[in-house]
Amino acid sequence: MAAAYASDTGGFRIVITALWIRTNKRAGRLKRPDRYCILRREMRPDEIQQKAGGTLVEHLGLEWEYVRHGTASASFLVKPFHLAPNGYLHGASVIALADSCCGFGCLASLPEGAESFTTIELKTNFVSTLRQGRVSCTANLSHAGRTTQVWDATVSNDQNDKKVALFRCTQYLLYPT
Repeated sequence: MAAAYASDTGGFRIVITALWIRTNKRAGRLKRPDRYCILRREMRPDEIQQKAGGTLVEHLGLEWEYVRHGTASASFLVKPFHLAPNGYLHGASVIALADSCCGFGCLASLPEGAESFTTIELKTNFVSTLRQGRVSCTANLSHAGRTTQVWDATVSNDQNDKKVALFRCTQYLLYPT
């Protein structure tokens, strides 16, 4: 989606898509485009690390490639504590990676007025596994509503680009009361 209107304000980038503008111009509803903007923010790796300090995200050793509106990517080098007793990558490690990518992506994609979110549903399909190497995840926003967001993530083995898991979650957006 191409940005048709943008302004920078305090680290947030306000953007309206060209499609949204065209649709609403034709309908005669485009009076003040800035009223309907979604706050879109890119998060720096040091900012992510600070937010993740002392949490499961830090303990798992996630390394962040990027977090910006609608997408996020991170990875970790498989260590013994990521493994299940059978010696293969633990499913909870995979889910934590995917849910963290979706969660930080959601933070960078909150609509105006929303303060935070909570995961209300998640599903994971495991399609392969590994014992060593690097595991990476890319999460993408599939639905951006006023009260919920739906995110899809793919977790892959970096050595052979083989998919490890397909993940989907729904985030409930939290507004001040």
